[in-house]
Amino acid sequence: MSNSIIAKKRFGQHFLNDSNIIDSIAHGLGAQPKEKIIEIGPGTGALTQQLLKRDLDITALEIDRDLIGYLKKEFFVYENFSVLEANILKTDIASLGFDQPVKIIGNLPYNISSPIIFHLLSQLPNIEEMYFMLQKEVVDRICASPGTKQYGRPSVVIQRVCHVQSELVIPPEAFSPPPKVMSAMIRLRPLEKPLGSHLDSMFFEKFVATAFSQRRKTLRNTIGKLVSKEEFLTAQIDSSRRAETLSIEEFITLASFHRE
Repeated sequence: MSNSIIAKKRFGQHFLNDSNIIDSIAHGLGAQPKEKIIEIGPGTGALTQQLLKRDLDITALEIDRDLIGYLKKEFFVYENFSVLEANILKTDIASLGFDQPVKIIGNLPYNISSPIIFHLLSQLPNIEEMYFMLQKEVVDRICASPGTKQYGRPSVVIQRVCHVQSELVIPPEAFSPPPKVMSAMIRLRPLEKPLGSHLDSMFFEKFVATAFSQRRKTLRNTIGKLVSKEEFLTAQIDSSRRAETLSIEEFITLASFHRE
């Protein structure tokens, strides 16, 4: 990494610099030579370089203009590399012109990792797989099961549309500057058909968010205006339960009663 590159706090930058972990992540992506990959936030290109060495076709999306200039100079000899100035939160994957769903990899800025993932969930037909580095606490929440403290809106909404798998815990000292938290990789693979595919996704997200809005309150007190007593009885779900005890299928059952 060039000594002239300084991590910018406003972009949430923490540059991965542990070569063993970088190699493990590149290997873990499981991509084949010539496969087209999107890398979000390549930073100084430490992971990018390992991906290029595996003969992958990398399209990097970077918001920091200083890093874009650096990456273009660093990797100009690679015909299988391109970098675009782009804010992933405003990027339409389909507009990038790939002829089939692509794998996406990235060390996501921890302060906006959830908005990025939810933005990409709306574009799943264009995505084969996502392999992201996140704050470990966020990975634990996404992968959580009903009845646990970590289980919440991200668990339900993301697991409804993706198979989720936690992989490779990464310590702070693997980064420069080191973050104050542990990190981990997560693999998100879109399901062939979302659970409860008949439901409007935006409504379902709002429904689940409402259910979890006050975790200590019962379903009767959180979504009682959306689901009647009779509907709770029909669903055979006790309205005195809390949201964290419901399976994804039970959320789908209750949300299905909703009528505009």
